[in-house]
Amino acid sequence: MSAPTHHTEFPRKYVIPVADGVKAIREFLDSDDLPCIMWEQV
Repeated sequence: MSAPTHHTEFPRKYVIPVADGVKAIREFLDSDDLPCIMWEQV
């Protein structure tokens, strides 16, 4: 019996590039403040 698989897709309008996510995490860890991310709906 094979293990169950899980597949999740997020609507593209809610996804940010990985590099921007990493930058936001670094900003948060460095400042303890919310990162500045420019959101745009596509």
